[in-house]
Parts: sequence; C-alpha cells; structure tokens
Amino acid sequence: MHLYRDEALKRLRRRTGVTPPWLEFLEGSLAEVEALLQSEVESRIRSITGLCQHCVSAGGKRFRPALVVLGALAADPDADVTRPIQLAAGVELLHLATLMHDDVVDGSDSRRGAASANALSGNKVSVLVGDYLFARSFGVMARDGDDRIIKRMATVTVALAEGEVLELVMRGSLGELESQYWHMIDLKTARLISACTEVGGICVDAPDDIIESLARYGERIGLVFQMTDDLLDLVGDRASVGKPVGADLLDGKVTLPYILALREISPEVRESLLEKAFQRRLTPDDVHYLTQKALELDVAEQCLTLAEEQVEIASKHLANLPATPAKSVLEEIGPYLLERSS
Repeated sequence: MHLYRDEALKRLRRRTGVTPPWLEFLEGSLAEVEALLQSEVESRIRSITGLCQHCVSAGGKRFRPALVVLGALAADPDADVTRPIQLAAGVELLHLATLMHDDVVDGSDSRRGAASANALSGNKVSVLVGDYLFARSFGVMARDGDDRIIKRMATVTVALAEGEVLELVMRGSLGELESQYWHMIDLKTARLISACTEVGGICVDAPDDIIESLARYGERIGLVFQMTDDLLDLVGDRASVGKPVGADLLDGKVTLPYILALREISPEVRESLLEKAFQRRLTPDDVHYLTQKALELDVAEQCLTLAEEQVEIASKHLANLPATPAKSVLEEIGPYLLERSS
C-alpha cells in the first residue's frame, strides 16, 4: 500500500479536525449510546454521578462502541441495532473505567482537554468510581444475558489489567523490550477492540466464520490504534494529543518509535538510556535527545509502514463479509487511523 511516503511526518502532524469515518454513519446510534451512558452512571451517591457524568461528557470519538454497532451491521445490514447499542454502552463504560484508573496510575491531571477525575476528586475516589464503572459495565452485559459475551468481556478485562501492569514493569534488553511491547499492546488495547467487533457479530447471531473474521479484523485494527497512538507521542502536538510530546517516554514508557530509534544508537548510550527509563530517571534532556534521534532516523515513516502492514491484514479479514455500507466504513478505519492527529 505504502500511502505515506515523503509526506508521512508532515501529514501526520497537520491532520487536525478529520472526522472519523464512523461518526456520520452512526450518528443516530451513537446518540443513543450517549443517552444510555448518562443513564447508566446515575447513582444514589451524587458525587459518583457527578464524576461519572464529567468523564462521559468529556467525549471522545466513541471508537469502541462504534465498532460494536458496525460489527453487527457488517454481519447483518438489516439487523435491529437496539441490542448492539446497549452492548456498545456497556463496552464504553468498561473503557471509561480503565481510563479513570489509568489517570490515577499515571498521575495525569487532564483527560481530553478537561480535568481528569483524579484531579477533581483525588485518587481514592477515582479508583472507587472506576470500580463502579466496571460493575455498571458488567451489569449491562448481565442484563443482555448472553454467556458468550459475558465470558468474552471477562477475559478481556483480565487482559486489560495484565497489559497495564506489563507496561509498568517492562524490562530487559532491547530485543526483550520489543517483544514485551507487542505483547503489551495486544493485551492493553487490541483485545478489547477485537472483542467489540466480535460482540457486534455475536449479538446479531452471525455465523461463526463471520464472527471470527470480525474478531480478527478488530485485533489488527487494535494494534494499529495503539501503534499510531504511540507515534503521536513523538510527532503529535500538545493541543491535539492533550499531553506534551515525549510525555510517555519521560514517564518511562518505551514505545515503538523509541524502540526503533534505540536500535540505531550506540550500545553504550542505548543501555544507559534504557536503564534510566526502567528506573523512571530519564531527564527532559534525555527525552529531547532520543526524540531528535527518532526524527532524524525517519522513525515516523517506519512506524507507519509497520502499521500499514497491519491495516492490510485487517482488510483481508473482512473479505468474506457481505458488501454492506458498514463493511465500507470498517475498511475506512485503518487509513483514518494512519493519519489521525489525536
């Protein structure tokens, strides 16, 4: 495919305000998801309701709930989307719970341009309200009553926790770190995104081969989502991404762009930087040095090439699905992720 030669870095930096392909197509369905989210987070404890509504209202592209509905419509374009919409809300509640916990772990004071939950209410309340959202998520799935979906989302939740812990404890040589990275983004991101498209197929009683294709598509798109997200830590701008460039590295998270850059640095410097990263002792000067090296080495283009390969694989997994408008939107998501700016 190789869509992004020469202009890769400039295009990635300037692509602001691009509408995700699913937003217009699913406008009505996602409005119903929003209403369900607001309803589901209500509690007799007003502080819980207020903090949850703050997090829901912070918005986001609703990528994961969109994939549930798109998976259903790609499998059956005439399906009643009432059930997929309800499950989409359940999936998003689970995702919001992980974000709330992530902000506590990372010490973040903002999320999507607004104050994070922990900045507003402190870590203790944020952790407990995150737990509340996990419980509300599984309440939605329990009301649906499909054991396949409940079991799938339970295994995904285990993977999410494992991935977050792995990200914090990644250690070893550069080769070991790279292997851990791929395992981490599979657990932390790809498993949930895979489950979204899979659940969409399940809840319209699609044939097993279609459900499997949707799951495999989601898995690859999930890898692309995390790879491009990590790339934005190198080439994004603070206004779009919501955090300073290099913030992940300064926090000791050695992601794909920096792994690729470290390959080309002398062993002595590499080992020193890795040791500092593992001990959370990287200085702003260290981060500046490594980000500049990454830019000089065209790491952005290397990352995009690897992501393009995953997009191609994802597209192949859609081959046996019927030609539908929803399938066309799924096919547009990979290219969109390759150019996203936030």
